[in-house]
Amino acid sequence: MNALLEVFLNTFWQAAAVAFVVWAGLRFMPRINAATRGAIWWSVLVLVMLLPVIRLVGVRPRPAAVARSVVYTVPSAYRAVATVVSPGPRAPVRVRPGNWARFFLALWSAVCLAQIVRLALSFRHLRRLKRSAIPAAAAQRANLDAWLPAYGIRRPVRLLLSPDIPVPVAVGFLRPAVLLPESLLAELTPEELDHVLLHELAHLARGDDWANLLARCAWAVLALHPVAAFALRQIDRERELACDDWVVSATGAARPYAASLARLFELCTSQRGSLLASGISDGGSQLGDRIALLMRRGREFTPRASMMRVSVCTAVLLLFVVAASRAPAWMAFAQTPVNVSSTRAVRRFAGPMPVSSQSPRTSLLSALVANGYGDLSVDEIVSLKNAGVSAEFIAGIAQSGIGKLRPPMLIALKQQGVEPEYIHGILALGFGPYAVQTFIDFRHQGVPIELFEGLKEYGLMDADPREIRDARTHGVSPSSLREARQYSSNLNLKQIIRLKEAGVI
Repeated sequence: MNALLEVFLNTFWQAAAVAFVVWAGLRFMPRINAATRGAIWWSVLVLVMLLPVIRLVGVRPRPAAVARSVVYTVPSAYRAVATVVSPGPRAPVRVRPGNWARFFLALWSAVCLAQIVRLALSFRHLRRLKRSAIPAAAAQRANLDAWLPAYGIRRPVRLLLSPDIPVPVAVGFLRPAVLLPESLLAELTPEELDHVLLHELAHLARGDDWANLLARCAWAVLALHPVAAFALRQIDRERELACDDWVVSATGAARPYAASLARLFELCTSQRGSLLASGISDGGSQLGDRIALLMRRGREFTPRASMMRVSVCTAVLLLFVVAASRAPAWMAFAQTPVNVSSTRAVRRFAGPMPVSSQSPRTSLLSALVANGYGDLSVDEIVSLKNAGVSAEFIAGIAQSGIGKLRPPMLIALKQQGVEPEYIHGILALGFGPYAVQTFIDFRHQGVPIELFEGLKEYGLMDADPREIRDARTHGVSPSSLREARQYSSNLNLKQIIRLKEAGVI
């Protein structure tokens, strides 16, 4: 689950960048016709779908750690060499997994299911409309029959009249038809009716019925993806503009068609429902834009897409897909920076964390400066010295992963017997971040690092610190966790504690 979210987060910015570049490029290239722009946006949509798949298939386990040898200084005044693990390359942004990730995936799944159900209902409604419609008279469909072979439309297209639709639509799929509202025939002039029929035929000639079905299926899969939603809106817009170009190319006059377009929107005041169909009234809010484009001087109304431009753009996008699949992750879920065997090696030594830049005799003042404590007052330095805080202890805390601590916290850890390697061992397993007092409570309760290893092996990375202490109090051990896992891997820590109290494990 976390892997899926990581893939989505790491490819979202790439998809958004491509969509922005394509949108900006097409905005400054007005000579590219609508059919070509629509095909390019289809390439962007395919890219949005390919990026997560390629990254998910090609993802390899991130190198969690790199082994190295370091020198530990221990109280008994001898040195020992142990193998520890330093964290490998990390993503700039690390997200801690939690319930929100499961909620997001559940929401995504629910929306996807709702879209699929809506698609099925729309298909059913479309079939019902076609069955209830009546065929148009021979005189009403005379021009339609003549246009089919003239404009290269090989599919047989029926002209149907329906009282159940407010606007003209072209419906597919295997038996395509043009549906006209019965009340509209008396309102339109013959020329306006020809424009309407030509526009609907353009949808069928371009195969927009199948393309629209494919787009809705893609949206069902990419539910809640903003870039996919944007690309689909652009495809819908360019589809209508391409059909406008198709009509003007067939009639040779843009101004009469623009007038017919405006007239139709005056008559069809209500919006049609959601159908798997395309119509001249799609995108009613873009009517002004469509008419303005029709009246633009010097514009060429070409109904076909430029395959050369589409091919070049698609090739560039494919190159981007390959490059993006090799790009390092910029966001990742927090995972274990070291392996379990390395933490066992760390625990064999009771001394502080390794100090690579300091010798065992480094002065306290030098250690304070080297580890970012150059701004302390004299009283604070004296308090550290009196509490037994050594240069090695300061360097060990700095390298443990807990972050920079104020002198009172350093003194508290030292006085309570919390060594840097104990903190490092817990954090290295992926637990935390915890407050200083939490580590002190762990130490007082005698919570060993082996228990954290058992919790990690079971999958209880989000266990509450109080539950971890309770588990120790009630004798829960790594072997107890392994025994509980043989029964079920879905128990929480409270349930495992109850099983231990009852003597079940």
